[in-house]
Amino acid sequence: MQIKSKHAIIGLIYFMTKESNSSTEPPEVIFNGLINAAKKGDWEIVDRDILRVCNEPQFIEWALRYGMHNEETSLRDFSVSLIEKSECKLNPEQIDSLKALMQKDKSCDVRHRTGFTLFKHGIRSRDVIRTVTDALKDPSIREIAQEYLNQLEKPKKFFSFGRDAGN
Repeated sequence: MQIKSKHAIIGLIYFMTKESNSSTEPPEVIFNGLINAAKKGDWEIVDRDILRVCNEPQFIEWALRYGMHNEETSLRDFSVSLIEKSECKLNPEQIDSLKALMQKDKSCDVRHRTGFTLFKHGIRSRDVIRTVTDALKDPSIREIAQEYLNQLEKPKKFFSFGRDAGN
């Protein structure tokens, strides 16, 4: 295959370089970029790249110890989103901190995301279900809330048969 245009060659080189650089970025660089994106409210970048660092122990530790207690709403939201996406095992103290955040944070975005986090990590208390259900009101996260609620076990239907049933 021959590439006839000088611009096509430059474009191909740029594409290959960009692809190789993005996959070799150290987790710290990605994490710092995510923090900056969250601060700017660029949740598309956060959603796109969070899975690349969500299971790094140092970032989970940061989110649990510092991020979810930060003054900035966007960093609290980012922190609980990171924990939500992670496969980490939460201890009872961490669960209690998340429950308190879900119940008392002044931001409904943080409360909803914390509800998602607790739900994803197996906490299905009445308060968590209520918080996830409340998130259905927000069009930007309605789909996420519905996906979590769809995981709840549906009650079995009981049928009552008439007198002649089975005869």
